[in-house]
Amino acid sequence: MASQSPSESLQGEASCSICLGYFQEPVSIPCGHNFCRECITRCWEGLEANFSCPQCRQTASHKSFRPSRELAKIAEIAQQSELASRQRSSGARGTSSPSALVCDRSQAHRLHTVLPAEEAAQEYKVKHWDVLAAFPAHQKSLGKGKTQPSEKTKNEGKKIVCEFEQLHQFLKDQERLLLTQLADLDRAITRVQEEAVVKVSEEMAHLDTLIWEMEGKFQQPASKFLLVRAQSIWASTLLLTHLVLHPTASITLDPDTAHPDLILSEDRKSVRRGEGRQDLPDNPERFDYWPFVLGYQSFATGRHCWEVEVGDEGDWAIGVAKESIARKGQLSLCPKGGIWGVEKWGGQVRALTTRKVTLLPLRVLPRRVSVHLDYAGGTVAFFDADEGGLIFIFSRASFTGERVRPWLWVVGAREQKK
Repeated sequence: MASQSPSESLQGEASCSICLGYFQEPVSIPCGHNFCRECITRCWEGLEANFSCPQCRQTASHKSFRPSRELAKIAEIAQQSELASRQRSSGARGTSSPSALVCDRSQAHRLHTVLPAEEAAQEYKVKHWDVLAAFPAHQKSLGKGKTQPSEKTKNEGKKIVCEFEQLHQFLKDQERLLLTQLADLDRAITRVQEEAVVKVSEEMAHLDTLIWEMEGKFQQPASKFLLVRAQSIWASTLLLTHLVLHPTASITLDPDTAHPDLILSEDRKSVRRGEGRQDLPDNPERFDYWPFVLGYQSFATGRHCWEVEVGDEGDWAIGVAKESIARKGQLSLCPKGGIWGVEKWGGQVRALTTRKVTLLPLRVLPRRVSVHLDYAGGTVAFFDADEGGLIFIFSRASFTGERVRPWLWVVGAREQKK
């Protein structure tokens, strides 16, 4: 292969491999190759990274141009040399290029289309530039294809992290729920155990009381023991007689006697303590000091019984009272003051006896009390309507011929039903 002439070598070194023309404002890129500033700028147009050399394909992380003044000078010299050579060739006869003469004179090559070198070079430059113009777009698409898997992987990673966070939150919620349920169950078990312990303690205390009572009775003289037994039998007989021969009377309350703090039901069969004093007429029959109320019915003969529902809460007093008891100011709550009754006060049941109240050691506090009046016999007896046991009996009541009426003292803010 024939070697190039020095002139041709100079022209090759001074030419841009993109536009194939002499360098115009030549610049050097990081790999060391040189290009026209406009050519390399258009080649890298649209790229943000991976700037590839059109000649060696080596990539650079950032766009970097270094002007080459020496190469610009060489390109200018080569261009002037070529121009001078052409001028000499056009002015001398018989100095046309060998290939042009062959195509022009030879029978075999006469049909070849021959163009001037400048036109042919310009035509190839245009074709070459079209190919290079498509290179940046192709390179950018390759770059996108290169980054797409990374973005897809990143999205999948985010999706997995999100799912695991949701699962972790669900497990934490379940943990809190189960721990709360376990704590509630533990409290319920503790409460049941405490209630069982209290119940057992109460039963043991009741047994201790019964044992103490039995031991006390065994130490009593025979006559007293038999007397107590006889009184118990008599009380049971009295209750049975009243229930069989004298059914429960229907008692209503007298609103004219009710203290202003008391509120009666519409049917006048129950009463409760109000929030304050009502604006009621101060008639002579109305109690103004104690929160008392009398039954509307009165008795001067016969045997009668009625029940009072006192409930579990609050304090109360029930019984019978003479119709002539004082309605204004204080009065004595005992038979001497014209009242025969029992009361619940401070969690204890007591009989309102003359000298002082008598504490009644009951096993269970009554919720319903049955009141039995024998006017002629002079007895007022109180029974536990649920248990059937005797609470207390006034056996020597002296009514002195006066009429007596059911009597209620409402201490707490709760109902007492007749």
